[in-house]
Amino acid sequence: MMFLLTGRVPEPQSERIASHLLSRQSPDGSWPSYFGGPGDLSVSVQAYFALKLAGLKPGQPGMRTAREFIRRAGGIEGVNTITRIWLALFGQVSWEEVPTIPPELILLPSWAPLNIYEFASWSRATIVALMAIIALRPVSPVPASASLQDISIGGNGKSPGESRPSPSRRGWEAVFLRLDRLLKAWEASPLKPLRRSALRKIEEWILAHQEEDGSWGGILLPWVYSLIALKSLGRPAQDPVIRKSLLGLESFFIEEKGGLWLQPATSPVWDTAWSVIALRESGLPADHPALRRAAGWLMKQEIRRQGDWSVKNPRTPPGCWAFEFVNRFYPDLDDTAIVPRALLRVRLDGPEEERKQEAIRRAAAWVRAMQCKDGGWAAFDRDNNRRILSHVPYGDFMTPLDPASPDVTAHVLELLCELGNGSPAVSAGIRYLRRRQEPDGAWYGRWGVNYLYGTGLSLAALAAAGEQPEEVWIQKALAWLEACQNPDGGWGESCHSYDEPSLRGQGPSTASQSAWALLGLRVSTSNRKSASLRLQRGIDYLVASQRSDGQWLEQEYTGTGFPRAFYLRYDLYRLYFPLLALARCGNAPSDLSEPERLMSRIPPGQRVLLVSHCLRKSSGCQAVQGKWGLECRHCTQTCAVHRLSEAARRRGYKGVCIAPGGSMALSYVRRTQPRGIVAVACRKELEQGMQAVSAAAASSAVRPAVLAIPLTKDGCVDTEVDVPRALQTIELGGTPNV
Repeated sequence: MMFLLTGRVPEPQSERIASHLLSRQSPDGSWPSYFGGPGDLSVSVQAYFALKLAGLKPGQPGMRTAREFIRRAGGIEGVNTITRIWLALFGQVSWEEVPTIPPELILLPSWAPLNIYEFASWSRATIVALMAIIALRPVSPVPASASLQDISIGGNGKSPGESRPSPSRRGWEAVFLRLDRLLKAWEASPLKPLRRSALRKIEEWILAHQEEDGSWGGILLPWVYSLIALKSLGRPAQDPVIRKSLLGLESFFIEEKGGLWLQPATSPVWDTAWSVIALRESGLPADHPALRRAAGWLMKQEIRRQGDWSVKNPRTPPGCWAFEFVNRFYPDLDDTAIVPRALLRVRLDGPEEERKQEAIRRAAAWVRAMQCKDGGWAAFDRDNNRRILSHVPYGDFMTPLDPASPDVTAHVLELLCELGNGSPAVSAGIRYLRRRQEPDGAWYGRWGVNYLYGTGLSLAALAAAGEQPEEVWIQKALAWLEACQNPDGGWGESCHSYDEPSLRGQGPSTASQSAWALLGLRVSTSNRKSASLRLQRGIDYLVASQRSDGQWLEQEYTGTGFPRAFYLRYDLYRLYFPLLALARCGNAPSDLSEPERLMSRIPPGQRVLLVSHCLRKSSGCQAVQGKWGLECRHCTQTCAVHRLSEAARRRGYKGVCIAPGGSMALSYVRRTQPRGIVAVACRKELEQGMQAVSAAAASSAVRPAVLAIPLTKDGCVDTEVDVPRALQTIELGGTPNV
């Protein structure tokens, strides 16, 4: 990037970057696209070229083996399209070898089939910049010593890239190939009346989409190409927009002992939200200062302005979160599903608590409005699935579409179920997951590697939605997870499963992937002995592999950017997901008290929940008195009465009684004759009342199991209870929502 903009790279930086690249080289001379993976031709060509630009000579260590690997793998002629563009910028391949994207596409209205808003957000921001770059064909010459002629296998005196073989293509790929030839003929023609208007519109679009930190979309790919596009359009390196962008780019550099490298993205919102959930469920108090600071920071990150998503969804008010520190235009469904769940677990005071509730309400409305027509949820947009675009030439690296996926759908379902609303949306989401289940029972993972991610998340979401683990399709998924467990008790899956689906669920055990499997497998530990045993082995694996400093080591890449092309390692996945799995699996039958074990064996349809009415919020409560206690109107999403009663309803409890006193609770038990009773009340009422309740039920054929949850703050009004603990008790035999 610095070479393109200024014609040189600062020597200290180039040396440290070269050091990092050499430290990541495989013994066969290649560079993989993920840890432990096979050599990747395009990645290896990029690394080899970068080392040449840094001044390394062909005979230096690593260069000869790299050159030999590249030539064996197909030479410069075999690289993917995005690498070919990069090399054309330096004159190493001809621009004729790059697929054409006419800049006039920017002028198409949003209802046109091939308009820019039919592309995925990451593709859109990149393709808009590429339209200008490919039309203007800039070239930044490099020294002869950096030429890539030595890795071309074309021969016959042709320049690198000219001898690239034309692959055999069919269907839409063949159509796009023929279209590209027509477009190139048109490019050679002087008849392009809209070209100037199109380039001006592209520049305006790029400038309008720059973020406060100088980035575009908060990720490296559109960021780099937007900078190149602006320079190609005539802006000098000293232009304030470019200087701001380069300054922001510097913050993405990571300095390590092995050298200097540039991270492709940051994930502070995602990491903070998951960390809050893991810490809270591990026992950190809801009002702990660290959690309250994290919640305050997350609330400040809420996006309250329209972004690109509003083109297809113009009437929906914003109330959403993005992945990065700054990314106003591209909030995503994953973060907007997870952040409210984190906020629900933190107790704030006064106005801050009300602000929190309002943010959660906005998020719930936004995710419901972003549901796709097929019932699922995509990452950034609604119904971004025009299949013809999946065959564009750039699809060999940069996934052009953003259709609904099981993993994002699972996260949104858990949020809606936890809030106890959106039943039509939840039902549609469940139907979507049922349709997308693979024949062997697994689910595909779009944003995590791979079927372990999709399956673990889907099972947890289905449990939260009240789907019974005894159902055949869920048993099939559980059996698949069990079969994938490694001899060491953990689970692992290679990124190669995207290329070879037969390898799904196979690979060395990792902490994060084992955690995902455990979170899914625990769905049926109360009624599936094999699942319980494998769950315990998985817990043992995490405990045994944890280091003395509390961390887990994980070099493997378990995050997915673009399947089959680009993968990520989230450095905190190895911490908060195992922590969360251990916290939740603490309710595995082998770890339960005897009363809890008994309750976990009772089907939810044969249990009742008794809740003291003093838990309700006295201010603004809209509950009305019914025959069997108060009838909750669910007026406040964070009210403990709402959350507990909704959890029991979702689990399929026989009934819920919000009782003003022990006598009504006693009458309710006599009427319903449950096999299990979960009671939430003050200690005095529990001591005096539960014996009477049990005695009243003793005349039934089976004496009911009784679990008592005492209030943490007594009194006659506005009392409190440890909601996560109460929810975990309600969810015994299933997956707790909190």
